[in-house]
Amino acid sequence: MSSKSVTELLPNSTTVFRAWPQSGIYTFSRPFARFGVVPIGGRTTIIRMTQHPNTDALFVLASTPADEPTKQKVSALLAERPGSKVAFLAAPDYVHSLYLQEWAAAYPDALIVGVEGLEHKNPAIASWHGIYGRDPPSKTRTYAFEPEIQAAYFPTFTNKDVVFHHTPTRTLLTADLLFNLPVKEQYANTPAKRPTSWIPFLSHISPALSPHRSMHQSFLWSSSAANPIPASTAAELGEGQVAKPDSGGTTQERRHHFANMAALVAGWNPKRIVMCHGEVIDDDDEAGAEGAAKSAWIAAFGKFLNPDGTTKV
Repeated sequence: MSSKSVTELLPNSTTVFRAWPQSGIYTFSRPFARFGVVPIGGRTTIIRMTQHPNTDALFVLASTPADEPTKQKVSALLAERPGSKVAFLAAPDYVHSLYLQEWAAAYPDALIVGVEGLEHKNPAIASWHGIYGRDPPSKTRTYAFEPEIQAAYFPTFTNKDVVFHHTPTRTLLTADLLFNLPVKEQYANTPAKRPTSWIPFLSHISPALSPHRSMHQSFLWSSSAANPIPASTAAELGEGQVAKPDSGGTTQERRHHFANMAALVAGWNPKRIVMCHGEVIDDDDEAGAEGAAKSAWIAAFGKFLNPDGTTKV
């Protein structure tokens, strides 16, 4: 399957629309600065599903505004396949829910999934189809988009991220577990055509937060044991590693759980990684290389994974 992509600068907007038509992957990339000063970009990703009973349905990882230019483009995607609909809205971690209410209002029939805590953080969303970390594993595997889209939940990570994997195209969607800075595409529809900040030296520091740099490895290590292992996922620690529900696991147990999830994702052999912050990594891009996506994932988790993707902690 060809992964050639096409890019469009949406008019009256700072959003860059990118499509992999043969794969059914679509992104909406736009500027975003963490704390108002660190340019890391933002990205919403849409997957056009292909398997019954979700044929032609849209799965949306919602991380940017559902503004008019974006909704117009979504309407165009829906019009391409009569009868299709926005079926799922996903918040990939505890932080990326800023625009979820906008998307829910625009597509009220969509089933909404998120992570533990978002049900309290977003009280305006009346109905949650699923909550990773609250629901037992037996339920999290039946949210109605499986097996076409798989999920790996990292509850001990600071932001409680969940990674989604589109199996037919081997495409990973991730929020804050993987950065690939400096950003380019996400600022391509701005007057400057590049990231800017009132703190000049940030442009020199940002490349350090890319998968193959030690800073990224250290970031994941320091963030990997910030939260307890929920009782609902304690059974997924691994053989011989069971945390008591009231303890949430020791630091070592939490990191072991984190490593297990990272190894699970590596085992999916991704060919494309679409992250919320930074440049998409695609094996089949002109600048890509076979194994580039999986290599980037394993490198970023270098303190947890061996070069073959197995755990080492």
